[in-house]
Parts: sequence; structure tokens; C-alpha cells
Amino acid sequence: MALPRRNTDALIGGVATELAKDGIELIDSTYFLQDHLPSPGTITKRKPTEIENGNIEYGLEVAKEIARLDLGQTIVIRAKACVLQSRRWKEPMQPSAVQANSRKVS
Repeated sequence: MALPRRNTDALIGGVATELAKDGIELIDSTYFLQDHLPSPGTITKRKPTEIENGNIEYGLEVAKEIARLDLGQTIVIRAKACVLQSRRWKEPMQPSAVQANSRKVS
């Protein structure tokens, strides 16, 4: 099977396609974990502040984009500055990129 890319989504999609040809359907990876996943909303003693919510929203944007680009595994956000942690094949974890956002935090 020829894949357009060799990223995570393409590889998992390729495996799912091949399995489907044999009548095997993949289910959501969290199917058996539903009782152990948190409900939407605040799960800490206090709600995030406005600044923390800004960092959360920015972090979600960055996380979705690095997932789409298949770049890394971990991001850390503080004051809307982002550090991306990546793991290359068979190499120890090392920071692979640092991106600072110049937007002022209110």
C-alpha cells in the first residue's frame, strides 16, 4: 500500500484501511476508559484565572497544530510562550523548538 505521507495519521489510517478489508473495524481508543475520563469543566479546587484561560486557549491552538503537523509530544505554555518537546526515533528527549509569542498578556 502506498501512503501519501508517513506520519502518524497516515500510518494508522493505512492500518485501519487494511484491517477493514478483512472486516475488522477499529474503535475509539478511549472506548474502555470512559468511566475513568474526567467530565468537561473544572477538575481542580479553583477555576483558572483569565490569564490562565488565555494560556489554555493558546496551548490548545498550538497542540492542535503540532498534532496536525506530527511534530512533537509535549508543549509547555507560560505567558503565551510555547516550548515544544519532541521525541525523535531512538533518541533521548530534547527540546526541539522554542517559539515565543510576542502578543502581550493582559
